[in-house]
Amino acid sequence: MNYNLLMAALCAWREARGEGSEGVRAVLWVLFNRSKAWGKSLAGVVVQRNQFTSMTIRGDSNTVLWPLDTDLIFTQVQQMAQAIQDGTDEHDPTSGALYYYNPAIATSDWFMQNIVGSPKWHPQTAVIGNHTFFK
Repeated sequence: MNYNLLMAALCAWREARGEGSEGVRAVLWVLFNRSKAWGKSLAGVVVQRNQFTSMTIRGDSNTVLWPLDTDLIFTQVQQMAQAIQDGTDEHDPTSGALYYYNPAIATSDWFMQNIVGSPKWHPQTAVIGNHTFFK
């Protein structure tokens, strides 16, 4: 697996491993959507400052978590990332979302003001598990 797919899989695993396969898959689609829309590599999207707390925010307990070699969820996430890249998973359950949040735990003032507070500019596209997705 190449570096970009590995970074996307790690991010999705950290962000959504408790959301079931559809939740993890949805987060992967957001990563791929951002990569395409923003003209960045998957790794560039994942490590962009303040985008994914589990990857870049010091103090987030997920930044130090790494899947074990025996982690079946991480293996599935890697396969999902590969399928999206290969085009064998063509159905984006987020309908092109670039953002998501979990309303029960979100703390970002920027996100709440610019995404959630502005449905005119960032329409909601889906709710999958505990995450709400926006364009």
